[in-house]
Amino acid sequence: MATLDQDDLFRCAPLTRVPLGSSVDLVYLALRDTAQLVSSSGVSSACSCSRFRSLREHADRLARMERTSEREALLHLARLAEQGLLVSRAELFSCLETCQERDPASEISCLAVPTSNRPTELRRALCSYASNFLRHGRKPALLVCDDSASADQRRLSQEILAGVTVDSNFSSCYVGVAQKRGLIDRLTDGGDVPRQIAEFALCPEGDLPTTGANRNAIQLYTAGEMIISVDDDTICRPCAAPGGNAADRLSLGGDSNPTEFWFFPDYGAALAAAQFTEFDVAGRHEQLLGRHLRSVVRDAARKSRLDLGGLCDHLLLSIWSGQGRILVTANGCVGDSGMYSGAGLRRHRGVGTRQRLTASEPEYRMALKSRQVIGQSPAATVCHGVPFTTMFVGLDNRQLLPPFLPVCRNQDGVFACSLDRCVPDAYFGYLPWSLVHGPAAHPDYCQGAAEDMRLSNIIISLMSLWKPPSQDSAPDRLMQSLGTHLSEIARAASRDFHHLLRSLAWNRASHIIRRTEALIKQFENSPSYWASDLQADIEAFREAATGPDFGLPSDLPEEGGRATRLQLTQTLVRLFGELLFWWPAIVERAKALRANNDLPALSVR
Repeated sequence: MATLDQDDLFRCAPLTRVPLGSSVDLVYLALRDTAQLVSSSGVSSACSCSRFRSLREHADRLARMERTSEREALLHLARLAEQGLLVSRAELFSCLETCQERDPASEISCLAVPTSNRPTELRRALCSYASNFLRHGRKPALLVCDDSASADQRRLSQEILAGVTVDSNFSSCYVGVAQKRGLIDRLTDGGDVPRQIAEFALCPEGDLPTTGANRNAIQLYTAGEMIISVDDDTICRPCAAPGGNAADRLSLGGDSNPTEFWFFPDYGAALAAAQFTEFDVAGRHEQLLGRHLRSVVRDAARKSRLDLGGLCDHLLLSIWSGQGRILVTANGCVGDSGMYSGAGLRRHRGVGTRQRLTASEPEYRMALKSRQVIGQSPAATVCHGVPFTTMFVGLDNRQLLPPFLPVCRNQDGVFACSLDRCVPDAYFGYLPWSLVHGPAAHPDYCQGAAEDMRLSNIIISLMSLWKPPSQDSAPDRLMQSLGTHLSEIARAASRDFHHLLRSLAWNRASHIIRRTEALIKQFENSPSYWASDLQADIEAFREAATGPDFGLPSDLPEEGGRATRLQLTQTLVRLFGELLFWWPAIVERAKALRANNDLPALSVR
């Protein structure tokens, strides 16, 4: 006990435990690269110390759990700390001070806007961001990637970009259907990349939404750069959520998105509640984007502005090893939430969000119907970032990032999952401020059923079955391995593939129902209207689970019946798997084309 600082804070060290009999575990401590034998009860005690607390705080909780004296519990925990099963905050801070990593120059050089058939919104967005950049002495290039349906719409987009370019004196370029097809020709010239895969990445056939293909074009045209990408219906008006936030703190999270929500009946009410201000938007992204995790955490610790409350084992290991990088940043939104449905808000675990959601039944009903929100992280937060949206996103495109699912919605969720799997030490940075997202054509949420399973859900579930090769952590080879996994699954017989989809959907339903029942129990069925809705979700899952179409994606056309939809699902999963496999080669080819000034684009300056 004498060697331990009683004022220090401790938590369980990342460990792997292997039972060697009924009472002894072999414990591998990754931070120290050591293995030792420890009593099973001792390992369980250490694992229960999941957050940084003083030994006395841990001992008080442990004594109540195990009905022993606080002194005995304190001695027990002290021995575990001496064995290395508990890591102290002082040790972590000492590790930070040995940081030798130097952050690369992290200047955002491009604003990229995917657009489709929205010229009025595009003009408004480009003008607002260009104004912010000019006020803060920035001159990034402007890139518009356009998949508008008609030639007239595409011509109008070009004219809008040209007008903003002249007014701002920025360099800019336009990429439409013709330019994408030209890029496909260059990528596949020589046969190194299959043409079918390049076409799926950039110009997929059919009537499905192609937002992801537009985002893939952005990645290829900006490979090697730090960029901000924003939707065409957003407006660069910086603001914060009502009541202030912990903007001067850095929080270390885990696997969940830290966004909290405020709810409003209409767009005007959301704007009225926001606290508008003025600052350098690109500069705020650069505070995290592209930086080494350890240097960001060290800077916050030196200023006593570090919140370790949500620190997960993976983050702790990345800090300790110095391997982590923040490759994606996102700020919050005011206005349209951009979400598919409001049903998931019922299961939101944020304390503030839940209080606002369930303040009264009228407010609850309004929040689940109206799309108008303020949604942002209360503090700058580094975490794994799943789920994720790309309404406003910073990308460190100097690192190999995975492609987007070219078709259907929630392509950003698939991207986040792919990044998490293929770049193990990549992290997301959530910024504690917002920009405006313009009102949607439909002011209310889609009333999709809670049990709906979209194509994105299927691909994410299939990714969870992948076992990465233990001998290799290079992102390009992990991406190829994951792609091979998906494409091989998709080549199974239709009957086997359908059975797998149903099994995944059943497992997903089971997980959601367990989580939902735990929430109802945690809050003791209160308020009743909230608990009643969650119970209805559970019943809907149970009823749907026995149906023959359960597990088929709800966002693919139903024409042609179940067999046709199943075949299309297999085709899309296979193509996305093959796109993952070929993506590293596609990116390298795009970089070479860019170095030779051979990327097909329409310069408007």
